[in-house]
Amino acid sequence: MLRFPIILLSGALGIFGLILGILAILIHLCGLRSFGVPYLMPIAPFHFSGMKDTFVRAPRWAMMRRPEQTSKKNRYRQTSSGTPEARLPTGNHHE
Repeated sequence: MLRFPIILLSGALGIFGLILGILAILIHLCGLRSFGVPYLMPIAPFHFSGMKDTFVRAPRWAMMRRPEQTSKKNRYRQTSSGTPEARLPTGNHHE
């Protein structure tokens, strides 16, 4: 649905119209909230602690804290048995 207004802006104003249209879309996305959490979080508003899971996903065992915006009461996740140390064989198996 946004394709046609962007095409009209670009046709009327050239590259300035294209940049204006994209900027309007980004401003709208920055104002959206989903379930009380900003739509572009942690990029806007910027939270450095949440960036570890934005572009490249960190291993599950490395993410001990929940995102700040989604959890106010319980900040820590459950203990994970998926840590590399927990998956090492103990040598107590019977074959």
